[in-house]
Amino acid sequence: MEEKALSVKDNKTPWDLFKSKKPEKVSLEDDVKKDYINDDGFLVPEQTLAFYATKDTRHNLSDVIESLIGHPNRDWFAVTAFSFCLPLTIANQYGFVVKSNWDMEITWDGNIESAPQIKSEGWQNHDSIQPIIGDFANGIISLENKFIVRTPRDTNLMIMQPPNYFIPGLHTMSAVVEADNLRRNFTFNIKVTEPNKIINIKKGDWLAAFIPIPRFYVDSFELKDAFKLFGDEVIKNELESMHKLGWERNNQDYDKINGSGRRYFKGKHVNETLYRNHQKRAGLRDG
Repeated sequence: MEEKALSVKDNKTPWDLFKSKKPEKVSLEDDVKKDYINDDGFLVPEQTLAFYATKDTRHNLSDVIESLIGHPNRDWFAVTAFSFCLPLTIANQYGFVVKSNWDMEITWDGNIESAPQIKSEGWQNHDSIQPIIGDFANGIISLENKFIVRTPRDTNLMIMQPPNYFIPGLHTMSAVVEADNLRRNFTFNIKVTEPNKIINIKKGDWLAAFIPIPRFYVDSFELKDAFKLFGDEVIKNELESMHKLGWERNNQDYDKINGSGRRYFKGKHVNETLYRNHQKRAGLRDG
């Protein structure tokens, strides 16, 4: 049986604590009809993320959130050929990052009942743009940004690790949020993965990321046998093309820069036909 995560209070789970409070039931229904985001007539436009501050409008969104378009490389790519790899450089530019608004020193003793110890001006600083909190124990750090981001109808936000960006000892927890429906902010939760180690964060470091995805899209896919879908002849042609590409890479491309003829970047099959709707640059459709 899976072991429950414990809170730091009386060895009870957060759900146990919630049930023990027995809050009084109060109706929160609107007395008169009000208009809200994504109601008819107030839709978030397509290809748009609408944001608003939850408290102090003097805060700037750019202090904590930044688009990844224009960031195709990572510092550690400099010692590899990855800067020339289109699948990696496109992935590096997918979505938006959540930046730390604070310098932080983080440690965790590895006890599932304890929260990390955090030295930072952002710790429990609820007057700031980005309070750092530790309510979940088990080495979890939570960022509670004072902005709400809303998506077009039927569009989720997928919360994830910043693509190909790593801070040793930390990992962002994945989540999917119906940001078209949710009328409040939500926390970005980060797991300490190396107990008994000092982890230093600098203001501006990327701590989490998110991408918009259509609801019911990712989970609608299923694996099917390609031989049954297309037949033996088509799969034979695909495999022959694969082997020709392998031969070209190990022979004709051998003396080229990074041993690559860059067919994928150019969007050309080995038989010189072009890829359909090929993408070379993030944020742009190539003609």
